[in-house]
Amino acid sequence: MTGQETVLSVRDLSVRLPRDGTDIQAVRNVSFDLRQGEMLGIAGESGSGKSMTLMAILGLLPRRAHREAESIHFAGQRIDTLGPAAMRSLMATGIATIFQDPMTCLNPVMTVGSLLEEVYLTHFGGARRVARDRAVDMLERVGIPEARKRLNQYPHELSGGLRQRVMIAMALICEPKVLFADEPTTALDVTVQKGILDLILELRRDIGLAVVFVSHDLGVIYNACDRVAVMYGGEIVETGPVGEILSAPTHPYTAALIRCIPRIESGPRGRLSPIPGQVKVMSGDLQGCQFRERCPIAIDSCATQTPPLVKAGPDRWVRCPVRTDGTVPELHP
Repeated sequence: MTGQETVLSVRDLSVRLPRDGTDIQAVRNVSFDLRQGEMLGIAGESGSGKSMTLMAILGLLPRRAHREAESIHFAGQRIDTLGPAAMRSLMATGIATIFQDPMTCLNPVMTVGSLLEEVYLTHFGGARRVARDRAVDMLERVGIPEARKRLNQYPHELSGGLRQRVMIAMALICEPKVLFADEPTTALDVTVQKGILDLILELRRDIGLAVVFVSHDLGVIYNACDRVAVMYGGEIVETGPVGEILSAPTHPYTAALIRCIPRIESGPRGRLSPIPGQVKVMSGDLQGCQFRERCPIAIDSCATQTPPLVKAGPDRWVRCPVRTDGTVPELHP
């Protein structure tokens, strides 16, 4: 991906959510670049800030949430200063999104055809016949059989896999440059998951789509993505090429996530290795490393030293005072 044009650049993005007289630091100082045709995975436990990061980029935050950023640029244009109308246009023709649960995102009283036509007509106008033909074309492109017949069906008449394909068709009908895929295979069985992933990879290859793929499934990220950013406590703790990060993690949290994956060689009675404790609420004093209470290699300075994201190799960065000091043995997943 070296030399490819950067289509999305995020610098020092933070999100605060007021609650009970204090602020929840949902996202903290997140920075990344997404290059044309690249697939970036964002991994981490629930509550780590993955989906909130995407929603903050798009300005789709709760009313009382407060977003701060040094800058967010899309295709050379700064977008964190845009108003609501301009962002609505950008979200279809520039950055489209596939949400987690298509059943709750698709309007249950609108047919598939009406849903697709509305998106197209809102942004391009023209005759409804043209929009309907475009809808059929998109349904065929995402692999839905008998596409014209599906136009008259309602979301509840489709299987989970077909609903997710309709969501992808809606996201791509205006030919965006970037796709945010927020847990797009959640609640789907394994065979349907593979079909959805293959479709996203095929579209990426055919039309040069850049993708940010959010998932807690490291196996999916390993097989689909070029780079990965691992998030914990609202911040990126490790990032780099997916093969290098997942085969030789530098941050103890990344290594712990990999150890949680069941292994075939362990057999049916093999023991899982869960991470002790849970993701804490990011509020109050956030001094030190936020993973320290769950970390097997934490030292005293982890409670006082707030680690920056520092270079750990070619195109690799890590946020860990212990690992960057080189004071512990290599971590094995």
